[in-house]
Amino acid sequence: MAIADKYTAFAKAMQDVQALDIGMWQRLDTDQRNWTGSYTPSMKSDVAELSRNGFPNQAKAIGDFWGDPGAWDYEKKLASGAADAVKQTLGGVSNAAAAVGQTGQNVAGAVGAGLVDTAGFLSALVNPHLWLRIGEGVMGLLLLGIGISVIAKSSSAGQSAVKVAKTAAKVVK
Repeated sequence: MAIADKYTAFAKAMQDVQALDIGMWQRLDTDQRNWTGSYTPSMKSDVAELSRNGFPNQAKAIGDFWGDPGAWDYEKKLASGAADAVKQTLGGVSNAAAAVGQTGQNVAGAVGAGLVDTAGFLSALVNPHLWLRIGEGVMGLLLLGIGISVIAKSSSAGQSAVKVAKTAAKVVK
């Protein structure tokens, strides 16, 4: 099986476990976040327990991915690709607006998953990826605001709106 297929099966298995046994998912998620490329005895023990708990297909998919020597490099490649995509997205105002929408969905998904229980919620709050997504959202909003400001200052309609706003500010005083 190709590494991309193993990764897809791994991701699906982790989603299944999250929905079916949140406590076991939290242990596996911690294993994944602490993973440095070697399939440790602790990870193997958690996968074996998952299988004993009635989830043999998910255990196999997770174990197959973590046990593959190319899995670590594959994940690093995915992360690098994601970083490149973020850089490209933040390169333009219209792309930044799309990133804000996607970031909102990601944050809502992370928070929604974290609200399943307090431990899951706290786990989401300390996850550095959540804060990266929030930062991306803030950057997107800033870029969107800057873009709108530049467009407003350079168009006749924008200049008229600025004059009206200044006049309204004088009247309000």
